[in-house]
Amino acid sequence: MTQGEVIQIKAAISYTSIDNARNNLQTELNHWDFELVRKAAHDEWNRLLNKIQVTGGTDDQQVKFYTDLWHVLLGREMTEDVNGAYPDYTNGKGGNDNVLKIRNVPLNADGTPKVHIYNSDAFWLTMWNLNTLWGLAWPDVLDSVASGLLEMGKVGGGMDSGPNLGGFSRIMTGAPASMVVAAAYQTGAYSFDPMAAFQQIKKDQSVGGVEQINDFYLTHGWLQGNAEVTLEANFEDWCAAQMASQLGLQADAAEFMRRSKGWQNLYDPGSKFLFPKDQNGNFTTNDPFNGGGWVETNSWQATFFTPHDVAKLVELMGGKDAYCDKLESGFKMSQAQKGPNLHEFLRRAGDREVREARILQDGASPRRVAPHRRAWQRGLGQAEVSRKRSVSAELV
Repeated sequence: MTQGEVIQIKAAISYTSIDNARNNLQTELNHWDFELVRKAAHDEWNRLLNKIQVTGGTDDQQVKFYTDLWHVLLGREMTEDVNGAYPDYTNGKGGNDNVLKIRNVPLNADGTPKVHIYNSDAFWLTMWNLNTLWGLAWPDVLDSVASGLLEMGKVGGGMDSGPNLGGFSRIMTGAPASMVVAAAYQTGAYSFDPMAAFQQIKKDQSVGGVEQINDFYLTHGWLQGNAEVTLEANFEDWCAAQMASQLGLQADAAEFMRRSKGWQNLYDPGSKFLFPKDQNGNFTTNDPFNGGGWVETNSWQATFFTPHDVAKLVELMGGKDAYCDKLESGFKMSQAQKGPNLHEFLRRAGDREVREARILQDGASPRRVAPHRRAWQRGLGQAEVSRKRSVSAELV
């Protein structure tokens, strides 16, 4: 090698075999034109990001906006080869057996994969962001992810919250994949069989399924000692009810809608908070900062996690003014205590004093909707605009 000499290297990956890795390389990159590869990547990102066009603002704000959109489209990787082969480590019963089985996804007429099997971080609470944004700007992405989850459900026995190399990661809680599929169905731009998809959702949200509910939940409306999973299951049930209703499955719709109201059993009218309850119906705490029975949150933050039934929570709290006053008191306490910045908060998220100092400021997902809830009830006045812009500016 001489000074200034350029060396080019190509690499390929397959999770199934060396031969498939070679085939992937030959199929996807059968030349050595570096500029062509660079231009293809540039053009593809331009195509994707051009789905949403904004004007105005500063250069920094536009850079942040499009960087956020870039993040929206990152984080999921196809695990199948170009010939459709992919690794499967599931046991067919909603868990892993850690034995490699090479399977093939359905193929199109030209031999390309009809369905993609993705690695992904958890879809936990993506109804706040990815499910909606993908559906609006990139419905093909939402459909592709949903179809891959359904294929995993068919082969593995359930749709995982964050599929990991052909196996279940069981990361986070609930059955968030159900909401991804329901969201894809709502767009109308789906390629899967909706009846089969609903049956998979119903299976995952049944006793023994991915959602991990039990007979007590079905009878009483809450999971003993766990308010977080109760609220998640309630919202997942509501999503299932919407899909069932549109499919004409009215009995299923009615049952899932009944289940979606379980959170009301956790409401404490004295403090106007939701708290976990034990199997005897007693609150396990009356401390809104206590994280027991919650996931990455507490009662102060998660009480407002009733996106499917905001009107009922407003009613229970005594009306729109009382609801907004509760939110505003949280914002003011957070500002007065001047908690750590977002990055420090996330690093120290388990510390009680850190959580107290950021009552309704934005960190983990369960409370990201707080400024929007107040704006929805009061209208988009200057205070609401300022609050939402402050939250947006902090999330980097």
